[in-house]
Amino acid sequence: MTAGIVLLVIWAVRSFGSKDRRDGSAEDTGLLPARAATSVARQTLDERYAKGELTTEQYQERLTVLGETKP
Repeated sequence: MTAGIVLLVIWAVRSFGSKDRRDGSAEDTGLLPARAATSVARQTLDERYAKGELTTEQYQERLTVLGETKP
């Protein structure tokens, strides 16, 4: 009986886990959710810099705030 309950709990956790776990995005990259969010922020920052929306100084300042290094 106890084994059945344990298996049911494991199944429920896997079935109703977070979206990242279901689509495999966090699992495939090996990144923690917080790190993945930082990477998205860095990607957005890089795109804005590439479009010319930010000066070099603004870009570098925001990299520092994100805790990222220069490219």
